[in-house]
Amino acid sequence: MAERRYYVSDDVGAEKINTFVWMAAQPPEEELLMLHFEACSNRGHPSSTNLSRAQQLWVMSNLEANPEWQSSWRMREKSLGRRVSWNPSGSFQYDCQRTRIYTHRRAAASLLVGALIYAALWFGGRATQSTTYAWASVERYKVHLDHEARGVGTESQGAFASAAETLVAAPISIVGLFPHYDQTRVNRAAQYLKTAYATTSDPFQRAEIAFFLAKTSLMKNDLPLAIEWLERVQAQNVADYRADSQLLLEAIAARL
Repeated sequence: MAERRYYVSDDVGAEKINTFVWMAAQPPEEELLMLHFEACSNRGHPSSTNLSRAQQLWVMSNLEANPEWQSSWRMREKSLGRRVSWNPSGSFQYDCQRTRIYTHRRAAASLLVGALIYAALWFGGRATQSTTYAWASVERYKVHLDHEARGVGTESQGAFASAAETLVAAPISIVGLFPHYDQTRVNRAAQYLKTAYATTSDPFQRAEIAFFLAKTSLMKNDLPLAIEWLERVQAQNVADYRADSQLLLEAIAARL
């Protein structure tokens, strides 16, 4: 049994903690350390040993502040084959707190790495994206196409409504990465549009249909066919889509 020593007082208040921390610069007192370690390693409360409250605080103060005491404790842990908390709480608050901090840091690091990978893939996908992808976009016409998708009437209007619904669904991506056009939907929309174009003689409708046929051609990266449909928009000699088709023609011409 460890020799009973005088450690200030067994009635230790909170104001004495700093005193013990200041005193914790002594070589390890192995007998005290052993008794405390045995109590903690058995998940018991140190008060069940022959250590007084003051002695317990003395040991824990050294373990918190003195590397030599910590090294001795770790050697005992190694011989036991597991980690042991020197905190007197039966719930092993010290180890649990360290585990929570480690888990939170690891989770934060994982989120950061994931965000960096996502950003790299996002920018990489945009950097390698073809110019025609942007030219083919129907995003600015989406409200109009959503409205037309609910339209009814002539055969031409019905076919255009089906094309509009299919065109809106053509752009796809994987959680925002690698955006592209679903070629099956693009081909289906083009077929609907050709039916609509063939079944109407209205110049306004034909200009609109030809414009979106040019868009489907751009979605397939077929520039010559896109130019052909854009020129048909111009040939209708109506205001609808005339300015937009002219801008696309100029952009394509600048690239060719």
